[in-house]
Amino acid sequence: MKKARLLYYSTLLVAGCTFTACEDDAELPNKTDLLTGKDWKMTAASVTPGIPDGNGGTIRDVYAQYPSCRKDDLLRFETPSVLKELSGPSMCTGDVASKTGTWSFSSDQKQLYLVRQGKSTTDDYSVEELTNSLMQLKTTQRNNGVDYTFTYTYAKQ
Repeated sequence: MKKARLLYYSTLLVAGCTFTACEDDAELPNKTDLLTGKDWKMTAASVTPGIPDGNGGTIRDVYAQYPSCRKDDLLRFETPSVLKELSGPSMCTGDVASKTGTWSFSSDQKQLYLVRQGKSTTDDYSVEELTNSLMQLKTTQRNNGVDYTFTYTYAKQ
């Protein structure tokens, strides 16, 4: 009788585990799919700690310092690894309509590397958030012995 109960409960346990494991698991898109095939427009840029403004104050909202002709520019990430920087309708004087560079992810897709047209250095960003409609990147730059962390937020267009 004990064997019959043990067999019965074992069967229930296995069946319960089997049926709960069969739930519909929606596959999450990978970061390359989230990043590519769309235009990204910067909507915010900030720095911590604030940068001295030369008048005794500090600048934390970097985006507010950008001229309006920069605020409508777009980034477009294409496969394989093509970065396009597109000037918006209100192009700044001296701008070209587009620049081409390259992009890549680190193996764990937590870092985004950009090589911009005309530059030999690679810009390194940590990917803080990446969804189908929002991208947030961070980078740190050292200036006069101070590490400044810049956070850039982009919205899908």
